[in-house]
Amino acid sequence: MDCRELFASVCETRGKIHDPTGSVDEDSFAELESHRRYEELAAAHPNESVSKITARFIEDSYTRTKKRRMKQALRWTKKTMEKLIRDEPDTSLSKLDRKRMVREIHRVELGWPDPDELTPDQKEILHRPLAHYIRTRDSLQIILGGGYVRSTTSWFNLVFTLAHEIAHAIDPCEQKKKGWVADTSLVYPRLNRCFAVTGLLVEQNIYGPQPKASTQECGRTDQRPEVFADWLAGRVTALALKEFSQEFDNRQLEASVKNAVRDLCTPGPEDPHDLAANAPDEHPSQRIRIELLFARNPMIREVLSCEPQPPTERYCAFDSL
Repeated sequence: MDCRELFASVCETRGKIHDPTGSVDEDSFAELESHRRYEELAAAHPNESVSKITARFIEDSYTRTKKRRMKQALRWTKKTMEKLIRDEPDTSLSKLDRKRMVREIHRVELGWPDPDELTPDQKEILHRPLAHYIRTRDSLQIILGGGYVRSTTSWFNLVFTLAHEIAHAIDPCEQKKKGWVADTSLVYPRLNRCFAVTGLLVEQNIYGPQPKASTQECGRTDQRPEVFADWLAGRVTALALKEFSQEFDNRQLEASVKNAVRDLCTPGPEDPHDLAANAPDEHPSQRIRIELLFARNPMIREVLSCEPQPPTERYCAFDSL
């Protein structure tokens, strides 16, 4: 696999991609399948109310087997991320920072749609192939959309998706909301500086200048939280891939890597040079997310037997200079 063309390899593949642990379908098909199943249930029970049909759909989608696997993936992901944070030296993160971060990671749990009391967030993603991190006064939760749980069984996609959402519990803007800092520039200063100089944020990237935006701190165009979540999720997923690298052959490893980030692909082509198509948003473009934030991870490159990374392709770390 050409590590420089991972975006095309992942996003231009049609249909499901299968790896030894499961599969991931295209997002558009996943959502269509979710709606189709809901309509089937409605047709089979024409005299039932919308709320009753919704309850049947939730039970049909979020089965015990699927919940058990998702909980297993969450435990593994949290444990791995907590170890990554604990292993950072004092020069990267202070003891207080590491303690706070591990505590918040440990608090994150999975939440399931309640048919008797669907929240607006749950209604929004009932058929969507995505996940949401939700902070309430009493809890930190990840809600997985119905389209996601119906279409995704790959362990590596579960790990990446869950790690990305867990990372939001400790991203720069979340730390400000929790009152840990008054200014997000104080959060991971070396790491965020590296994100900026390596072209991972909205104003400039290696694919050309992007539309300038008055980036309001923690506003719609502040990409730091999403870049941070992708970066940390990549580190966790790399360890999952490394764990299986001795058991899988090259084709199985390639499929596993593709599946890890399959749902970062959005329907339709993306032209990195089309500024209108890459308007400022809280997410970087899908190409940047896959090729720069994910595929530049040294451990992922090792798993794929890629050539050594050129010195010009810098990979960021908490203690980046």
